[in-house]
Amino acid sequence: MLRSVARLVTGGERFLEEWNGTEDQPSVIQRLDNNDARLARIEHELFPNSGSSLRDAVDRLEQHHTARPRRRIPRPRASRARAGAPPPPVPPPAPPQKVTATPPAP
Repeated sequence: MLRSVARLVTGGERFLEEWNGTEDQPSVIQRLDNNDARLARIEHELFPNSGSSLRDAVDRLEQHHTARPRRRIPRPRASRARAGAPPPPVPPPAPPQKVTATPPAP
């Protein structure tokens, strides 16, 4: 029974340390405030605003891309390769050459 009470007290102390924070670690409230600030910065980038957000940059790129006329890419001519014609034969590989060693000069 004494161990159960000791574990309960120790757990409560750890909880209060987490909640209030220590010298090395901020409190729960400070961490939540930090997360709110980070979320505000992310939201600033995701929605159109004064022109400085990522969303504004994407919108400008899209307008620029759709405003330019598209170039027509020419198709390859059919005269170079007839449809249905077999490919040209592949030449056989060249036979290996014999290499002879010459004796060194005396």
